[in-house]
Amino acid sequence: EFAELGRCVALVDQHLANLELTESEIKLLNRDFIWNMMQAEKILSRLDLITDEKLRICVADEITEFKEKFLPKLKEMKSQLIHNDANDWNIVCGEKIQLIDFGDIILAPRIVGLAVAASYISLDSDDPTFEISKLVRGYHSISPLTLDEIELLLPLTRVRIAMSIANAALQIS
Repeated sequence: EFAELGRCVALVDQHLANLELTESEIKLLNRDFIWNMMQAEKILSRLDLITDEKLRICVADEITEFKEKFLPKLKEMKSQLIHNDANDWNIVCGEKIQLIDFGDIILAPRIVGLAVAASYISLDSDDPTFEISKLVRGYHSISPLTLDEIELLLPLTRVRIAMSIANAALQIS
């Protein structure tokens, strides 16, 4: 269930936020990385790799709007260590839901990690808003979100999908 996934992401975020990092670890976690939404604007330099013109324009518009309207707000938020990859390949379902694969870990506001999970939920849903609301409800029950974070969730979700399209084009090339 998506509420359980939200609770899982919140618990992982809470544990990661408590880890003490060295300067070299902080530098590594802020490296250039194609899956870091804090660096989403870098996609604009490789849009030519997206061969479908309509799709290329949509990705460009989404990333440009994010860069101008939402990234400044995001940069004002407190950053912490986040999992950054709660997709269906990294979610283990059993007695309880767990996350694996911490290879995409970064420093970013916690809402970024929740948006990653929301973006993957939205891809396979007939009613993504409803499904994402369950995810948010679960997360919020463990780690209450601010109104500023909630305001950024859907724009971040769209950006992650745009990044997935651009990064797929990069990998294909």
